[in-house]
Amino acid sequence: MRWLWIPIVAAGCGSATPPCEVNGDCPAGLACAADHECHATDAAPLPDGGADAAAPCQPDHDGAIARDEVVILVPASITFRVSGETPVALTGTHWDFSGALAGDRDVAIETAPVAGEWFAAEFPAGQFTTPLAGPGDLLGVYDASAPAAVAVLGAASRMPGVQRTELVYDPPVDAFELPLHPGQHWEGQSTVSGTAQGVPALFTDSYTSDVDASGEVVTPYGTFPVLRLRLQLSHTVGLVTTTTLTYAFVAECFGTVATVTGRTNDTMPEFTTAAEVRRLVP
Repeated sequence: MRWLWIPIVAAGCGSATPPCEVNGDCPAGLACAADHECHATDAAPLPDGGADAAAPCQPDHDGAIARDEVVILVPASITFRVSGETPVALTGTHWDFSGALAGDRDVAIETAPVAGEWFAAEFPAGQFTTPLAGPGDLLGVYDASAPAAVAVLGAASRMPGVQRTELVYDPPVDAFELPLHPGQHWEGQSTVSGTAQGVPALFTDSYTSDVDASGEVVTPYGTFPVLRLRLQLSHTVGLVTTTTLTYAFVAECFGTVATVTGRTNDTMPEFTTAAEVRRLVP
């Protein structure tokens, strides 16, 4: 079992598209504003954690990503193109994932409020959910109320029932520590307990996160200046540990615009074969 904590729907405003004149020039969910740039108009900013929807986030390209440049819209839906196992090139500072990759399919990734979900009582601090990467149909439960972090509180299946999953991280895991900047490092360990597919579960996740590069990433949506976040996650159940390495490409105002996840236990830096590549599409 491997999960990716990084909230890949932390995107809502900014500009990576050509100048617009009418709404039809913009991708779905965006509208042409008075500044002739495409901005989100169909979702509200996260309470106590996002920017004012009337004042869209504008990238300042200062080489860092501040808290007010991580705009989380709830509810929102953004489409990512998701590959199967495929060769990748991770060296250098220009990463091009715009072309076709093996096993490509388009997946709508959504944010939704925790309130009203069957698992809401287990996560009183939870603000929003978004699907976790990896096998299964699990939602990550997030809290973005802190001024310097976006934290994952746990995971749950979309539906209750005998095969339900409801897992709590103790302590919560910082998916982002903000502001993000080159050379940044954080790490931690969390005990995970609850129910997994209807069975009592107890295991440990250990992680290290490093902003190891800055550069430019090309996606089918457009080209973004990004910071590259390297996440190494070790998942221990009993005496068995599996490790997964993921690179996330994070842009001001758009959030995570691409992720590249390695094969299980392939921890070679800048591996050449990915288990999965996700990148933003219009």
